[in-house]
Amino acid sequence: MFDVAAEGEPERIFWIKLNPQKLERWDYRIVGIQLQAFIDEHSLLPSSQSAYRRCHSTEAALAKVYSDLVQAMNSGNQAVLALLDMTTAFDAVDHEILLERMRRSYGVSGSALA
Repeated sequence: MFDVAAEGEPERIFWIKLNPQKLERWDYRIVGIQLQAFIDEHSLLPSSQSAYRRCHSTEAALAKVYSDLVQAMNSGNQAVLALLDMTTAFDAVDHEILLERMRRSYGVSGSALA
């Protein structure tokens, strides 16, 4: 229930029915927005990292890699590109270590880590 009566107006009360599943999605979005703002404000990501950054697409990352390879070859240097499939890497992460890293490095605590 929200009371939105302005001064001098009759009281108006709005009832809002919230779907718990939708509310949970909003919680995740809000936490994500706040965490991203904190990370951006404190420059916690390397400048070359494209993932999880606004205005840094996969195409931009590939263009940067291609540009670096061409520049190295044009300079007479040898260039090697090694690609790793990291699709299951997150499953191999020790979640206790991950949570501790979130606490220490990014200041995340309390229910945000639940």
